Amino acid sequence: MRIFVLLIIQMLSINALFCFANEQEEFNEFVNKADSRFNLKDYRGAIEYYDKAIAKIPDVGIAYYNRGLAKMGIGDNKGAILDFNKVIDLKPNTISEIPTEKLPNKGSSDNHNEQESALSNNNINYARTYFNRAVAKSALKDNRGAIADFSKAIGINPNFGIAYYSRAMAKTALNDNPGAIQDFSKSIEHNPNDAVAYYNRARANNALGNLQKALDDYSKAIQLNPKYVMAYINRGAIYKSISKHNKAIQDYTKAIRINPKSADAYYNRAIAKRESGDNSGAIKDFTKVVQLKPNDANSYNNRGATKSASGNHQSAIKDFTKAISLNPKDANAYFNRAIAKYNTGDYNGACKDWKTAWRYGNKDASNFVNKYCE
Repeated sequence: MRIFVLLIIQMLSINALFCFANEQEEFNEFVNKADSRFNLKDYRGAIEYYDKAIAKIPDVGIAYYNRGLAKMGIGDNKGAILDFNKVIDLKPNTISEIPTEKLPNKGSSDNHNEQESALSNNNINYARTYFNRAVAKSALKDNRGAIADFSKAIGINPNFGIAYYSRAMAKTALNDNPGAIQDFSKSIEHNPNDAVAYYNRARANNALGNLQKALDDYSKAIQLNPKYVMAYINRGAIYKSISKHNKAIQDYTKAIRINPKSADAYYNRAIAKRESGDNSGAIKDFTKVVQLKPNDANSYNNRGATKSASGNHQSAIKDFTKAISLNPKDANAYFNRAIAKYNTGDYNGACKDWKTAWRYGNKDASNFVNKYCE
């Protein structure tokens, strides 16, 4: 009887092992199919097979991790966070097979992967899991939660350069510019050829009024990437703000040569030309802006103001009228049109526009109403 019982137990054990082997084989098959679809950016197809893999063996972190990435690929960041939570809750050895190529990368350098290879696989993968959960939180505007997770990733892997950069961006979103500058600087230590990091550190310095540091960083970004349009535009804006209009115009012109369809570059160059007394050049640039952005009320208003300053009031009135048609509550456009009308002798029309400008919030208009419209 005892031998019979032992035989039954042994047979059950063999059957259990056989079932587990089958489940493991099916699990691997589902994961492989999911990975193939993931690599083809068929994220919904990948999720379907990761679901099947998890249904077979529900305690293997790689399936949750990869499914989390696939969910991020379709914009399901809440679902991705739940999957990354599961990875973190599971034992460390369940994520030891997470492939390095799935690490999101902003294209700066391969140095991050080289630095991670010096750590244990478990540390690398946990750092990556916290990192990706942070990215998902950032996408949901949970920047404080993202910063906490980026910090955990950095705590596990202090050489995780992209995590410093990403934490800096989250701090920028919270207007923590001093903290952002520290993290951008740390990111630059890990990747000194990252033009984007210099560009964003420049923006943070500019926000704090550190104009020379911002100029230096924009210049470094341009040195690393001579076709960095926004770096030229932003550096030009600083030059314009300190009345170095010629340098500003040079930067905007370089931006335009790189991207002839950059409305921002034409617009800012127009402002710089007007401030330096070149109204004719400014009008040409504003004209280019409205060709590129025909619904930009602000550019019509500015072109009108420049024409009015040049004595071309009738043409200015047409621009102000166009601006008002695009933005019927544009108090400044009514105010400017009133001045142009007054200068052409249309006093009643001017008073009507000043009163409308006053009603929509232009405080200067009240003085004109009291002076000219009683």
